[in-house]
Amino acid sequence: MNYLLRKAIKLYVLLPIGIIVSFFKRDRRYASILMYHRVNDNIKKELAVTTKNFEWQMDYLKKKNYNVITLDTLIEKIKTKSVPKKCVVLTFDDGYEDYYHSAYKTLKRLEFPSIQYLVPGYIEKNKTFWWDRDIGESKLMNWEQINELSKSELVTFGAHTINHPDLDRLNNLEIHQELQGSKKLLEAKLKKEIKHFCYPRGRYNTTSKQIVRKTFESGVLMFNGKEINSKLNKDHLCVLKREPIQQSDGKLLFIARLNGWLCVEDNIKKIVYKMKDKAGA
Repeated sequence: MNYLLRKAIKLYVLLPIGIIVSFFKRDRRYASILMYHRVNDNIKKELAVTTKNFEWQMDYLKKKNYNVITLDTLIEKIKTKSVPKKCVVLTFDDGYEDYYHSAYKTLKRLEFPSIQYLVPGYIEKNKTFWWDRDIGESKLMNWEQINELSKSELVTFGAHTINHPDLDRLNNLEIHQELQGSKKLLEAKLKKEIKHFCYPRGRYNTTSKQIVRKTFESGVLMFNGKEINSKLNKDHLCVLKREPIQQSDGKLLFIARLNGWLCVEDNIKKIVYKMKDKAGA
């Protein structure tokens, strides 16, 4: 039994508990920010969904009348306390080339907006992300492709630091350089304001959170972020929660993530995250 199958089985075991917990929540989720990395049939990693699954997921959103909105729109709705239910924001990390060749075609067909968080220190640099070393390369979009997409009303670009470090392992000067430097680099290349930020691996500390709050209109995390519901206010905009869509999810678990039914998994991850921090991992 392979790893992806074992993981899916574990989540199916947790699913009934999560459905019960979410049903009794006093303040249920209003909107979901979905996190994607790659849409590629040849990459056998959790954060690389297949083209077929991605198309099904997007068609499901359309069929079930989800309101797929821009992150800018969501931020305005949060500020005015007017977030409608069944809202979805689509986010993509790292600037992989298969967004240009694969994901964007589906999004354009359905007229779904999305935001792509870029790591400018890796673009056209012949560098490989550490998690891609077993593959031997990180195929990222080049500046020509990025500038082409930036002309589309459906595509927004955000910053993901210059070099994708864990921000909680840097000193204050290095954090400033990574956050503010990535914003300046992208604005110089795209000739557009960069308003949104994504914390690499969802890791942050007090300094990075403060800089994001001052420098950007939003910052997104993973399981350790704030769910979007009626209790959210503008002070939470720098730590918004996303749902990572994974290769092992399939159809049912995608629906579960969309509805917040895997909250037990999130709580387990939070505990592990805190344990690793205390251990200095």
